[in-house]
Amino acid sequence: MGRVVQARRSRRGTYRALVVATSVIAVIAVALFALYSNSPPYSQGTPLVIDWRITIIINDVSTQTNYTLPAFIGAPEGRNNNLWVNHTLDSLGPPGYSPLSTRDTSSTIYIQSTSGDCLTSRLCFTFADFFNVWGRRFDRTCVPDGRGGEYCADANNAPPVMYEGVNVPRCVNPGLFLSNGKVWIIAIRSTYAYTLPGGCVT
Repeated sequence: MGRVVQARRSRRGTYRALVVATSVIAVIAVALFALYSNSPPYSQGTPLVIDWRITIIINDVSTQTNYTLPAFIGAPEGRNNNLWVNHTLDSLGPPGYSPLSTRDTSSTIYIQSTSGDCLTSRLCFTFADFFNVWGRRFDRTCVPDGRGGEYCADANNAPPVMYEGVNVPRCVNPGLFLSNGKVWIIAIRSTYAYTLPGGCVT
């Protein structure tokens, strides 16, 4: 009789150990799933050397309306919506993304690169690079109008201008480098260009 009781106790102990072990494994599995499912797809592999943010807003001066950039420029969700047209810089970005991308309609541009060759000079990517990724024209004459079209200077419309923060507007410069933390305004339907040297005419 003593042997039977001992055997039962042994079985109960083994069963409890299995339940505890299974529970621990389940908890670990759930934790790992939560960790990796909430991590962005580029968080694994080569680490980001550059992880900056910049904001670009398009301002229609004639109506005093601000337009934000569309979501998913240079991102996987934008591939089929003509929001990721140029792939020249793809090798410099995190896996699956351009090094210059938007994730929502906040007008925030993510500047993320696995290459830090430009960090010494802080001159990495330009306005032209970003608008090339998007596949949109950006020069002294034409810029996106914020509504899916294009604003171009002509006999009735002054050239667009751009300015950062409270600084004085300048002619649109595609070769200007993007700097971390800056907020840029691209102003259209403004006569300010006529007050600048050369009137911003190419």
